[in-house]
Amino acid sequence: MNAERKARSTGKRESPAAVSSVFFALSFLGWCMETVYCSDFFTKFPDRGFLTLPFCVIYGAPPCLARLLFGTPREGRLARAADKAGLNGAGSILFRYGSYFLLSAGTATLFELSFGALFDAFGVRLWNYSRRPLNFRGYICPQFSLLWGTLITCFMSFAWNPSVRIASRIPRKIAAAVNLFLWIAVAADCSFHFAWLAVCRRRFRRSVRVIFCAFRPGRVEADAGKEILSQKIKKSLPAGKRKGTEKWKYGNWAAKARRRSAV
Repeated sequence: MNAERKARSTGKRESPAAVSSVFFALSFLGWCMETVYCSDFFTKFPDRGFLTLPFCVIYGAPPCLARLLFGTPREGRLARAADKAGLNGAGSILFRYGSYFLLSAGTATLFELSFGALFDAFGVRLWNYSRRPLNFRGYICPQFSLLWGTLITCFMSFAWNPSVRIASRIPRKIAAAVNLFLWIAVAADCSFHFAWLAVCRRRFRRSVRVIFCAFRPGRVEADAGKEILSQKIKKSLPAGKRKGTEKWKYGNWAAKARRRSAV
């Protein structure tokens, strides 16, 4: 235990540039995962995320926020609390990892709830858990809260320190310049999108389909036409009969709209 405490106290401090690099790497990997997962076996490329840049910050922010607030399960506030409480062996492991799981799950859930409500105030839904049981207004659900807690705990236990060490190997000046450029670009991108929301009251639709259009332009045009038609069909329904239409598939919208209008 004394050796472990000494290792914590003599550990090298993480540089802001390395942490920022890990944040952007996780955000980019999250955007790639979302795009591939929602591409329907690469038959279409959806517009994932809020930014025009290829970053989903909801994947990068919770781990970095958990690192800032709690450290890692092996070192940080929870580990020091376990030491002060005199916990050893299995009791220390259970306390550190169990507490970290619950706190990281709560942090990610609060992050999702806050930003989901913020975007919904502008009429934008970036995700919707309405189909999940025990969800809260489609913003959060216990299944994804548990998933967030598991992923963050595992990443912070086994992959955080190696990721920071790899990012720390980038020359300091290059890392500082790249991170400064990315933060300025993300801030400008975010400002543009919020200004667009405030003025137009709808989301700016960037086109990741530009690349896809070179391969299957007919499918892209058909998807765009279906999206425009679906919005017209939804608006044609009376206000009291629009509830639940966000779950309708493209091919079923017209038939379901006619049946609902006839009721």
